Amino acid sequence: MKPFVDVDETMTPELAQLADRVIAKHDHDSTQLVGILLDIQDEIELHYIPKPMAFYLSERLDIKPTQIWDVLAFYSSLSTEPRAKYPIQICDS
Repeated sequence: MKPFVDVDETMTPELAQLADRVIAKHDHDSTQLVGILLDIQDEIELHYIPKPMAFYLSERLDIKPTQIWDVLAFYSSLSTEPRAKYPIQICDS
């Protein structure tokens, strides 16, 4: 599946290796997309999913990019914007 936007210029080889390693850990199973995204996000220093990564994952898992964007938008624990290096969460209950 070819992405509809040219994003190859910002996808680094290191990000591609990270994605391939995580996908292999999840046995190339696209039904484990949330786990794949969480594992990738944990490995990236600023705890987010870069936009080129979403397109790369759609190609590697043979799913539509919109499915990945839907998951990224639905789960608040996933982010497409860089976060702090050391996130702090406070419970006010």
